[in-house]
Amino acid sequence: MSVEDNKKVAVADVLSVGPDTLGKKLACYADDAVLWDPVMKVAGYMDSNTASGLEEVKAFFTWLAGLPPVKGEVRSVFGEGDWVAVEWQLVGGGEGKTFEIPCANIYEFKDDKIRGVRMHFDSAHFAEIISGK
Repeated sequence: MSVEDNKKVAVADVLSVGPDTLGKKLACYADDAVLWDPVMKVAGYMDSNTASGLEEVKAFFTWLAGLPPVKGEVRSVFGEGDWVAVEWQLVGGGEGKTFEIPCANIYEFKDDKIRGVRMHFDSAHFAEIISGK
């Protein structure tokens, strides 16, 4: 797969948030995918920040899809070889309580699928938002 194709998959992953796009999102991931997200531990989802294998990745994204609606807005995409970085913004809220959190995902691709992703953002702020504090 070309770096341009990898960029398209990474952008599709960022934009696929919520229960309606969960299947599309999971189709981007390899069976042995590893996902690192700082919100896992901070939000009390699990004791570590790493989901390993498609079943753990699926369980985490299913949990995230059940949270209040948000959307991703892509700002820039960089790539070389099997690596892609996406700078994006998580936007959500309603009724006068909107939020925007700058984010960056670093992807590793293997055989046309996401093999690994590290998500970087202000996890403490995100945890405050989903806990309603």
